Amino acid sequence: MGKHERGTIFCKKIGVKASVPGCAAADTVSISQLAMAWQHLVIIGFYSDPIFHNKAFYPTVIAAAATSSRNSLGAVISFIFQFKWRIVYIVADVPRGSGTVANSGSASLAAALHVRGCTVHSTTVNTSAGDSSSPFLSALTQIRKSARIVSFWGHALSLRRFMVAAQRSNMTKGDYVYIYLDISEYPTGVFGKVAWENQDDYDNEARSAYESVFVVAPTPSVTPSSEKAREILFRRLIEGSKLHYNYSYATGFLPGPNVLSTYSTLKILGEMLAEILRTHQIPDAGRLARRMMNHSFDTNVGTLEFDAAGERIVRFDVKQLDWNSGTFQV
Repeated sequence: MGKHERGTIFCKKIGVKASVPGCAAADTVSISQLAMAWQHLVIIGFYSDPIFHNKAFYPTVIAAAATSSRNSLGAVISFIFQFKWRIVYIVADVPRGSGTVANSGSASLAAALHVRGCTVHSTTVNTSAGDSSSPFLSALTQIRKSARIVSFWGHALSLRRFMVAAQRSNMTKGDYVYIYLDISEYPTGVFGKVAWENQDDYDNEARSAYESVFVVAPTPSVTPSSEKAREILFRRLIEGSKLHYNYSYATGFLPGPNVLSTYSTLKILGEMLAEILRTHQIPDAGRLARRMMNHSFDTNVGTLEFDAAGERIVRFDVKQLDWNSGTFQV
């Protein structure tokens, strides 16, 4: 399915209609608002909004996105409050494809922390290409004056540049804590890979700096039994993307987790419809939505779990750099 396409599945045989909106937020909300009157099941794979928890207005909406703002922010806030930190400095780097998430996510975190009584300082930077640390020097100067807890938002390569700058400013020796939200359970081209090693002159500085970083990341949904099936699906998606859309994924990067969410949710829908056919039940959008709420499904590419409002539950781990292996471990 193309990035801005809307896919609609017509199950004429049993009189059920289901829509899978694209990733445009405004379109998704508009379609979802009409879904109840249409008796239309809406499965959202690329966007999440807390308003969908109101089942009085959105009774037939299933929010299956792997990047839920509610879950992501909740994980970061829980980590901050676990240690009773109350003064936080937020830095958002906004130039890359991840800039939209950095902008909206950092603003939402600031608002949520304010409401909970925290003192929040924030700034945005717009870095250019290259490894110069200069865009971050002003932010680090302000951090030194006002906070010891830093939440960084942006591309993983921007995090690396920021941490190298912090290392050179002597702000990584245990006096400061840096928190980074990695919203993807595996590396993607949009957000990059959290790693100190980049085969350049800054590797040693980055490795030392990353000892001060806590990475909040989704708990992997893949299981040993589904790992092979996921690899096969990735190959099909990468090949199909190049063949049909003339788009090639960068080496080492995979289709985003939301693609897997959409694929898995459609598989779940197909299995539910097949069961309805076998048992000669009368299907409707509300019944299908309720059958997904408060349920966990083991699919051939991973486990999906939904809460009472039909939103996918995404759990998070907190990782730190293991010096011996050089990787981030839970």
